[in-house]
Amino acid sequence: MIHQISDEVIDKFIDDGEVEIVKQFASQVPIRVISNMLGLPREDEDTFVEWYQALIAGLGFGGEHLTAGLKARNDMWDYIDPLIAERSKNPGEDLLSRICVAEMNGSRMTPEEIKGFVALLLAAGGDTTEKAIANMWYHLMYTRPDQLQDVIDNEGLWEDAFTEMMRYDPVVHAQFRYTTREIPMHNDVIPERAGVILYLGAGNRDERAFKDPDTFDIHRDDLHMGKENRSGRYKDGKNGHLGFGIGQHFCMGYAMARQESAIACSKLAARINNPRPKHAKHAGISSPSIDSGGFRTPAELWMEFDKNP
Repeated sequence: MIHQISDEVIDKFIDDGEVEIVKQFASQVPIRVISNMLGLPREDEDTFVEWYQALIAGLGFGGEHLTAGLKARNDMWDYIDPLIAERSKNPGEDLLSRICVAEMNGSRMTPEEIKGFVALLLAAGGDTTEKAIANMWYHLMYTRPDQLQDVIDNEGLWEDAFTEMMRYDPVVHAQFRYTTREIPMHNDVIPERAGVILYLGAGNRDERAFKDPDTFDIHRDDLHMGKENRSGRYKDGKNGHLGFGIGQHFCMGYAMARQESAIACSKLAARINNPRPKHAKHAGISSPSIDSGGFRTPAELWMEFDKNP
C-alpha cells in the first residue's frame, strides 16, 4: 500500500521538474496510507486529506484555524458515522472494521470512542510522519548534501537517514510527564506527582552518548540504526535516539512511521534525477508555526530535479 500510494503522489508532480516537498509529498503520503488502512473509499481520499490538514492546523493556536478545524472534524464525523454503523454489523478486513468489533472484557468501544481513535491515528500517525519526511529531506539537501547522494545510490540507507534525523532533529523535542515517586537529582529532589518536562532533543545531543552530537551523519557508528524498542537497550550496545519516547509511553506507531518514511523517500529518490534545492538558502526547521499543530518542520521545502527524457 505504501509503495502504491507513494507512486501515485509522485505521479502528480514528476513532470514538473520541481516539488514543494512539505505540501505536495510529505503531507500527502502518510494520511493517504491511513485512509486506506481504515478502508475509506479511494474516491474520497482527497477530501479526507483536506479534512486532515484543517484538523492539524486547528491544533495550533486558535482563531480561524480552530474554527476551520472544528468544521473539518464535524464534517469528518458526519462522514464516518454511517461507516461505523455498517462495519459494526458487517465488518471487513480494514482497520476501521477491526476497531469497531474489538472487545475487551466483552465490551466494544462506543461510536464516540471509535471516532476518538481515528482522530488519534490522524494526529499521531499522520502529522508526525509527514514532518519526519520533510525534516529528513531538509537535512539531506541543506545540512549534508554529500549524504543525499549516498541514499540515492543505496536506498537501504534511508532507514539510517530516518534514524539519524530522529536523533538530530526529531519532530517532537520535549514531552511532559508526572513523576511517580521522589527523584533525587543534583543535590535536589523532584517531588512525587510533580510535573516535569523531558527535553528529548537535549538527550539526543548528549556528548556522553554520541560523538560529535551536533553533526548530522547518517553513517555514524555510535547510534543504533535498527528498529526501535521501548526499553532503549539494544544488543549491539549502542545508544538509541529518544525521538519516540521511552518506556511505558513509547510510541505505538513507530514501526509504521519508519516504514512509511523510508519507503516513500526511496520511491521519490528513485524516480527523480539530480535532485537539488531550488533555493540556495533556507530558513531551516522552525519552531511550531501558528497552524502547524505543534510539531517542528520546515514551513516549505522546494526541490528541483531534471525531468525524465
